Amino acid sequence: MQIKKGVYNNLKRGIITLSKREDGAFLCSILLEDSKKTYQLDSKNCRLALRVLWDELYGELLSEKELLEMVSYLEIECFKSKRVTKLCHRVCRKGKSKLIYQLNLDENKSLLVENGECCIIDTPDFCFDSGSNFKNQVIPDLEVDSDELLPYMDKHFNVRNTDDLILLTILVVSSMLGMGFNHPVILIQGEKGSGKSECLRKLEMIIDPKNSGICTYTNSKEAIVLRLTNSYFTCFDNVSYISGAISDLFCSAVTGSCDSARKLYTDSEERILNLHAIIALTSINVVARSSDLVDRSCLILLSRFKASEIKTEAEIMSSFRKDLPKLLGGIFNTIAKVLEDRKKVTVKKKIRLADFHEMAIRIGRALGIKEREVTRILFQNRFELSLNILEASSVATCLIELMKDKSHYENTPTNCLNDLKAIAKRKGIDLSTLPKDASRLTRALTPIIDELSSVYGIEFSVCRGTERRYVIKNRNFEGNDEK
Repeated sequence: MQIKKGVYNNLKRGIITLSKREDGAFLCSILLEDSKKTYQLDSKNCRLALRVLWDELYGELLSEKELLEMVSYLEIECFKSKRVTKLCHRVCRKGKSKLIYQLNLDENKSLLVENGECCIIDTPDFCFDSGSNFKNQVIPDLEVDSDELLPYMDKHFNVRNTDDLILLTILVVSSMLGMGFNHPVILIQGEKGSGKSECLRKLEMIIDPKNSGICTYTNSKEAIVLRLTNSYFTCFDNVSYISGAISDLFCSAVTGSCDSARKLYTDSEERILNLHAIIALTSINVVARSSDLVDRSCLILLSRFKASEIKTEAEIMSSFRKDLPKLLGGIFNTIAKVLEDRKKVTVKKKIRLADFHEMAIRIGRALGIKEREVTRILFQNRFELSLNILEASSVATCLIELMKDKSHYENTPTNCLNDLKAIAKRKGIDLSTLPKDASRLTRALTPIIDELSSVYGIEFSVCRGTERRYVIKNRNFEGNDEK
């Protein structure tokens, strides 16, 4: 078969379909065994698929020269094409009321949610960028209604209380609604023996299963950028510390941004990486310490298992896998109701991620939870995050003690630090955990100003005249003014 004739014949019949990604990469969708799969045109798998296709259609094995000729014709057509495609990871939103969730790569199946109903469909062309770490999802049991979702979540997640159960359920459902709004970082915290890793693994299996499973945390910015770029739901297990640079990177990934690097084998050509992902991480202690990250996070606290409740990991995961289709069915039927919800959200005061707040209210409605109750849970969660940051800070602890019997305090940074050290010594706090000098004290206070104000009503400012002075006010003090 003549290569050129075969290429254009298959393009005309729709056996081969071409498009361009937003970053300019050429895409090729190939029909094999009644199932279409999308590849990057210059990839090894695409060339292999073209060889298999040619063998199936014409019973001929393409030589390397013939394969290069075929790819060249396809590249020309891609270059000429004006079709530009945005590929999604795992979840694709089509307007406000249509959602496609990629279920199975081998059989090219996805789940469509539209008009209040869910059904299994063939995955449309140029919809998803699956990646090498993609793992097939189990088929949801769509007979499970949304009102059964909370009991199933309660069965498999040992959260601290009902508020955390509702919040975690809202976070799971919202995480499967696509990237049309900004999702908070899910902070899973608990003491040793509370099953943090199992909780994170279950969340990944529900939202975006991967061949690699959950990953350990790294301080390498390049490694984290790569994970965020190639994943819809990115998990980090056993995090003990987040540097300022990585904290800023997580904030950028929540609201959406780009990162650039030099393209391989070029001198000046850039490779643009889009960062917009859902992030979850586990820790024993507080790791989100910056106000920006706290404002973009939700905290889920786990309870420690009693000795009589401890099971092997095999037992835990076996029970969870058995109920996973039911969990997914409850989630997708909840999403079906959310997408059909046209009722206006009336709450006026929202958390920083306002779009998520509105979506959380719509999810709450689908689950039978009132709007004011969802709002209360979100603000209470934000308060607890602020409280955790302050409790982990020696400077905050000493400053709160300093201001507990004052409405106003004014002093130089050096004298303020000396007063804080005196309090630390009296309370048995290690002096090495306090700043070594006044300039470092300012840097230590700046990140916790918002938390001090929202939790304790303590406001901090710097007055500049002949000398720098701290001005600290306590809005909550009701006694006599005392300097």
